[in-house]
Amino acid sequence: MAKVALNLSPPVMLLGNLLLVALVVVLEKFAISAHVYAMVFAMAKESSETPLSGFLYQSGGPISRILVLALVVFAVLVHRSVGRYRVLYIELYKPASLYFLIAQVIGFFLVFASAESVLHSAEIFSLPAIGWILMVLVTALLTALALAPYRFWLTLLSEQKSAIAAALAISAGIWFLGKFTQNLWIYLAELTFNSVQAVLVWLDADVYHDFDERIIGAGEFLVFIDTQCSGYEGIGLIVAFVAIFLYSFRDEFRFPRALLLFPIGIAAMWIFNVVRIVALILIGSYWSPEVAVWGFHSQAGWLALIMTSVGILYLAQHSALFSSRQHVPPPALLGSLNLSVATLLPLVVLLASTLLAKLVSGPFNWLYPLQVVVVGWVIARCLPHLDLGRNFRVGYFPLVIGALVALLWMLLVPLNTNVDSGHRSALEQQHVVLAAIWLVFRFVGAVITVPIAEELGFRAYLLCRLNSQPVATRGRIQFSVFAFLTSSIAFGLLHGAWLAGTVAGLLFALVRYRSQHILDAIIAHGLANLLLFLFVVLYSGQWSVL
Repeated sequence: MAKVALNLSPPVMLLGNLLLVALVVVLEKFAISAHVYAMVFAMAKESSETPLSGFLYQSGGPISRILVLALVVFAVLVHRSVGRYRVLYIELYKPASLYFLIAQVIGFFLVFASAESVLHSAEIFSLPAIGWILMVLVTALLTALALAPYRFWLTLLSEQKSAIAAALAISAGIWFLGKFTQNLWIYLAELTFNSVQAVLVWLDADVYHDFDERIIGAGEFLVFIDTQCSGYEGIGLIVAFVAIFLYSFRDEFRFPRALLLFPIGIAAMWIFNVVRIVALILIGSYWSPEVAVWGFHSQAGWLALIMTSVGILYLAQHSALFSSRQHVPPPALLGSLNLSVATLLPLVVLLASTLLAKLVSGPFNWLYPLQVVVVGWVIARCLPHLDLGRNFRVGYFPLVIGALVALLWMLLVPLNTNVDSGHRSALEQQHVVLAAIWLVFRFVGAVITVPIAEELGFRAYLLCRLNSQPVATRGRIQFSVFAFLTSSIAFGLLHGAWLAGTVAGLLFALVRYRSQHILDAIIAHGLANLLLFLFVVLYSGQWSVL
């Protein structure tokens, strides 16, 4: 029998290996969450904790968050050396790493199968418990070897041990600082509460407030200002964004004046939060509680965060007070469009139309067809200014990434049975023609207008601007860890399901970095949405996935 050889280049084989390992780890993460952590939480709830399950319940989450944050900090610290390590990675990579992945899967199966008996063991230093912990460590080691050869890890550890230690120290410090500041949130909540009350009184609203219970409202619509409503989470995200941005592009800013971006961002985020709560109360009291809860409340938070981040980014790069680069006045939005405006405008219109439609529609967006028409019209007006060219060929890579994103999205996005049943009942109660028209526009929006608007905004505009380079829709763009991570996290926040959205953003950004054209990212995004739409409409009816 003749042997068939696959002539794949090392970068392609490397990428395939990374995607395969990532898929295996994601699936294992879901198995752990559904079985091990569910068991740990149940034992804690029933007060039947053992030393090992208690340790996982108390420390498992913080340790995982510190490690993930350390990875992000480490990537920022060594972002100037990424190109060199990429070359080393390709030189040392061998297809034999697949054997380590197979061994990793076997090790994970042993950990998974023995978890229940070990976690219920009263002795943490018993032989089964020690063996289980060692198997967890061995499985983690096999995961690292499946990702890269041991010589790559030895080189990285020997050359970047200071950066690794700094990343761990910074991430641990940020976590402990976050825990400490959570105890101080009541002071910020008091300021937020009093400010909301003052604005409502100024607007002559029929205000009810109970500071001890942190309840405030107007008329019969009352809201409870919980910890998250105090604004500290948004402020923390803005502080982290500004810190990473200033560090990554420190040569382009005037210090110490650039540090003023911190109080500006904090003040802007807090003001947005007060306005958000006031608007929520007014909408719920004088218009519709359903629209306030299902429409405005679910959209306004991330919209405020994105607007503040983009505003800080624009101010930092275009103000001579902060930027050391020669200031070039941006072109006016009015009049003729340019490439930057043409890539950003469809996304702005998409966000605005989505917010306005949900404000009016409530839980089921019957105005979605109008959104598609408006966004489609804006895209058509911007199309001549997008510099897309005429020579474009679709490769296999965007199609593979599109299918992978669809699979990961189905696995990562939690289901919402209320949303699923609400959409099904709303469609069933309408005339079949109206329901069919809505589905057609939902298809066009999901597969065409939304991918075009979001990829132009995130992978053409934001990915370039975060790296301080001209906006481009064609040609290679320079890789930047900061731009890669920040644009993807912003993309995740935009979609609510932040983990799935961030992973999708990373993969779509990878398509753009690897390609010569923004259309590759648009095609990958469109294919992912197409597969999800068919999955929902023809098979599952799980509208919360879309």
